Amino acid sequence: MRKKSCILFGLIAMILVSSSVGEEKASFAEGHRPGDMAPKIKPEGSREAVDFANQTGRYTLVNFWATYDAVSRIRNMQLGRKAGELDSTRLLLCSVSLDEKAVIFAETLKTDGLDTSGQWFAGKERSTLIRKYRLKNRFTNFLVDDRGVIVATGLSVQQLSKFKIQD
Repeated sequence: MRKKSCILFGLIAMILVSSSVGEEKASFAEGHRPGDMAPKIKPEGSREAVDFANQTGRYTLVNFWATYDAVSRIRNMQLGRKAGELDSTRLLLCSVSLDEKAVIFAETLKTDGLDTSGQWFAGKERSTLIRKYRLKNRFTNFLVDDRGVIVATGLSVQQLSKFKIQD
């Protein structure tokens, strides 16, 4: 009986150690929380995925939105205007539309009067991005540093203004 207890204890210890090692690896993987590496994004019509590790000292605000979600659409307009006021060598805005149709995305950009250079259409990558960034039914944003690491999530325009983006 004592031998079975020792074997059982050993198995449980091995399971606990192996599960904690898996969690440690996950913190260095792509993810959706501060400290995780930001997953790459391949906008519709792009040949290669965008890696946010730019090593230039510039932050990237990755904002997910859709035309059918009024709150995310308004936040996208506000963030687009605020990013235009900030130093473009220190902050790049990448607003990613999760709309299903490119036509709706394009018309919305015209209607909202947004600079199209920072607006991306996810297209076929929509499902992949929702899974990688764990968006589910909510739209949010991720502030990524120049090493590609997520440093903040869910920033409002006011929080972005206060965030230490300048040296």
